[in-house]
Amino acid sequence: MKDRIPSWKKKKDKYNEKKYGKLINFVEKAIPWLVLVLLAVIIGEFGHDINHFIESMGFHEWIWLNNFSDYLHHHEIIVVVVDYVIISFFLMDLYFGYWKYATNVQFVKGKFIDILAILPVGAFTGTIKLTTQAQEVFHAAIDSERIAVRSLEASRISKASRSVRLFTRIPRFLRVFKLRDLFKK
Repeated sequence: MKDRIPSWKKKKDKYNEKKYGKLINFVEKAIPWLVLVLLAVIIGEFGHDINHFIESMGFHEWIWLNNFSDYLHHHEIIVVVVDYVIISFFLMDLYFGYWKYATNVQFVKGKFIDILAILPVGAFTGTIKLTTQAQEVFHAAIDSERIAVRSLEASRISKASRSVRLFTRIPRFLRVFKLRDLFKK
């Protein structure tokens, strides 16, 4: 793979090694530790869901997981900063790794998981969550409209049934008047 790399990429890779060699080594050594931090953040983000799953299996919940998840939710700004730091390290690793591949296709194949790691999945899931919430509000509005229409129909029906009851009772009242005439004699 190294022998097929174009000369301009080799020059850029040598320049990066010469100028940023210590940074490249630091990033390469920091990535595994940052992946562990990222794993801890992910476990903390889904801590309550994990505990619900554990409880559904018939086991007791893990209190430390609830506490850790609550801590991360209360200090969300720290989690966001740590997430951006991790993404920046992954971006540096991708940048320095780009010059070691001959073609873009080889780069994507070789660094596919790293590329997936920097995608803004949170933005996509946030958009999906926002869309889902909007859809729920829309359905609630439609349901409330249906309930309002049903209650309006029910009130119309009740008014109609009252008027029907009134009309069905009129002959009974007329009988009372006939009976009144009988009692006058």
